Amino acid sequence: MYVDEDGNKKGCVICHSSIGSIERWMYALLEEALKKDKPSFPFWLSPTQVRLIPVGEEFLKDCRSIADALAVRVDIDDTDDSVGKKIRNAEREWVNMIVVFGDKERTSGKLPVRLRSGEMKIMTLEQLVEETDRLSSGYPRASLPLPMLLSKRPVFRG
Repeated sequence: MYVDEDGNKKGCVICHSSIGSIERWMYALLEEALKKDKPSFPFWLSPTQVRLIPVGEEFLKDCRSIADALAVRVDIDDTDDSVGKKIRNAEREWVNMIVVFGDKERTSGKLPVRLRSGEMKIMTLEQLVEETDRLSSGYPRASLPLPMLLSKRPVFRG
């Protein structure tokens, strides 16, 4: 609808064609993401949907079992960086969900899930599985194209 010169409401026809190239689609997605306070891709499209951050090497096995339970693109930050730096790196990579796992989480069975929006939710593993399934339901699923452990990935530094 639009209002013409005389103040009357009129319907309009918009003719358009598909964008046509993958680069233009990506640009449109990025442009839409950047309109938010914290830019993000839709969950189903995010390259890494969940990042698990063990607070120590002894929690790596637990993180692997959590990753195996999730049917989404999940990786584990097993680098030697501090927990704060690991969280910052995940946020810089626009990871939708960040889970820090340590002794408290092992004993309680509750996972602190930091969402891209900045919101923090406490979930059980079952709730996290349900939430990730809900967010990716009806969308194409692809596996993570890189090794699950960040320490096994190539590093490019200039």
